[in-house]
Amino acid sequence: MGAGADTAAEAHGGRRIAADAALVLAGLVDGISMNGLSPVPAIWICFALAAVALTVRHRAPELALLAAVPGLYLGCLSMAPLIALYSVA
Repeated sequence: MGAGADTAAEAHGGRRIAADAALVLAGLVDGISMNGLSPVPAIWICFALAAVALTVRHRAPELALLAAVPGLYLGCLSMAPLIALYSVA
């Protein structure tokens, strides 16, 4: 393989990291916009865990879904659990 193949693989990896970062940011913005600056630490833990779980959705989609579902169940999140569910499907 030539240098062009390495450059294409690096570009694909960079796009994947950027897409994951955008999804984590969307999950965090969703949690903050739905809950405001809630003083309840359980809500902060739920949406931080769900947003971080999105980073492993390619390698372990079931784990990402399991980490994100409590936020959906509690009603404090909507975007991160749905992204994780889409990854499993």
